[in-house]
Amino acid sequence: PSRGKLVLLFMKVYWKTFVVILAPIVCLFVIFLGIKYKKEKELMCAYVVCVMACYWVTEAVSTAITALLPVFFFPFFGLLSAERACMLYFKETTIMFVGSLIVASAIELSGLHIRFALKCLLIVGTSHRMLSLGLFLVTMFVSMWITNTAATAMMTPIIFAVIQTLEEENMCQLYTHVVDPNIPGSANVPSRTTLAYFLGTAYSASIGGTGTYVGTGTNLAAREQLEASYPNDVPQFHEWMIITCPIMLINIFFLWLWINFLFLGFLWKGGCDPQVKAVLMESKEEQKKVEKTIRSVIKTKYNDLGPMSWHEIITGLVFIFCVCLWFFRSPKFLPGWADRILDVAYINDTNKTEYANYSIYENNDPKKEKKSHFLSKDAGAATFVIFLFFIIPSTLQCLRFFQSKATELPNEQGPGLMNWTTIHNKVSWGLLFVIGSGFTIAEASKVTGLSSMLGNFLKGLGGLSDYGIMFLSCLMSSLITEFTSNVAVLNIIGPVILSMGTKLKLHGPYLFVPVAVSCSYAFMLPVGTPPNALVAGLASIPTPQMIVAGSVPKLFFQMSTTTISHLIVPLLIKNGTKSLNV
Repeated sequence: PSRGKLVLLFMKVYWKTFVVILAPIVCLFVIFLGIKYKKEKELMCAYVVCVMACYWVTEAVSTAITALLPVFFFPFFGLLSAERACMLYFKETTIMFVGSLIVASAIELSGLHIRFALKCLLIVGTSHRMLSLGLFLVTMFVSMWITNTAATAMMTPIIFAVIQTLEEENMCQLYTHVVDPNIPGSANVPSRTTLAYFLGTAYSASIGGTGTYVGTGTNLAAREQLEASYPNDVPQFHEWMIITCPIMLINIFFLWLWINFLFLGFLWKGGCDPQVKAVLMESKEEQKKVEKTIRSVIKTKYNDLGPMSWHEIITGLVFIFCVCLWFFRSPKFLPGWADRILDVAYINDTNKTEYANYSIYENNDPKKEKKSHFLSKDAGAATFVIFLFFIIPSTLQCLRFFQSKATELPNEQGPGLMNWTTIHNKVSWGLLFVIGSGFTIAEASKVTGLSSMLGNFLKGLGGLSDYGIMFLSCLMSSLITEFTSNVAVLNIIGPVILSMGTKLKLHGPYLFVPVAVSCSYAFMLPVGTPPNALVAGLASIPTPQMIVAGSVPKLFFQMSTTTISHLIVPLLIKNGTKSLNV
């Protein structure tokens, strides 16, 4: 090949190296601007964020490794001490995140989530309409408690089995064109039925992840950023659900309607596969035949699980206990278990620290403004539950010693409900660094004044209504999150949104909670979030199809998130208003 082609080939193969080298050089103009306008500290911090954003968006360097750059850059530029930067990576929220992943891994190890999913599908119904609704609802609910990726991965074998069985009966197709190994560039072309189930499942997982703090790392990162700026107004576990669950349910219902309209013949039969269209045009007897076939597939998979084991039962009970600990830690509508534990109260009028055993209701005392720092938080509940998973046996073989006619006695102690090997393999350790980097970036932005400077720059939005400001903020985060990790997006824009809210005299949670939720709305590109990448790879879904399917829900979800948050969030803020009295 010619020299020019060699150069192009070299750049194509080693483009990541070019990005790694060029990103710090190209971003140097930010530092030069800082020197020119005497904003050195602020724009040095911005320089680090810009370089990290380049690496995160292009994935030229591993996302987790990029997240460690603040440990070098911030001390190097004199923005934070190395000790402080490292400490910020391991906070209570980090332990909470690890704990939630381990709890989710314990559920996966027991297989309880699969039994629950199959049983729900049998109950909901097995027509294409009801099956899609059941798949979306089950995926959404499971994703509230385990990772979005795990929830999606759990449902994909069920979808494959259903579609392949229907294909054998000539009732639908998995692919309209199957790859031919003899033709270069040949690829599977998924049918519209395949697109409906796989895309809908991936989107449902992302929607469900917004429902609880433990649904996704983005929510926990948001909680920590709010804790640093508004310690008295951080939504508790149940308050987050009060805000996000109505949004989640509205969004999942719209998604179901949209997917059925686009792919399964709802109101527009031209959008579905010929086999599905033929079934819709057939008599009720033929439609019931399809439902019976689908039901038999799901029933067979359910029966293959056998009777419910001790492992599944006790795992479910411990999980319910864990949720109760999170929900009733400090529910405010009644004294929680954490309210009865020794608390540290900072009283502003005396500037002294005193220890008092008081109820959460004292925070409403107008004479004493207190910042509550509970000694026991959600991470404590998670770690206690993890301990239970390790000490409770997964079988009841120990009872054989107490049987009068026991024949086979165990030679060693049986395993617990959880083991370290599973934790090591299942937990996304790299994501801990990504979440930790967000805390470090937020702290550096606050210390250097970068977030305040950007907040001042965005004060021009003050001419818009509060609703308009919220909508634009959510839309911005939702668009950026299509190109990189959801947590990374929140790490970058979170401090700016909080500072902008202060400048515009809007309360932090009012503006920040819907923005954090919108960071999970990555529906248009496979790189946006792991569930998208998973279904795109498994079902050979082309990116243009994902863009078409995800664009309308994305816009609708922005409106629903903004509207519901605009109505509910102010009710949960201490002073009952979205305005910040400064």
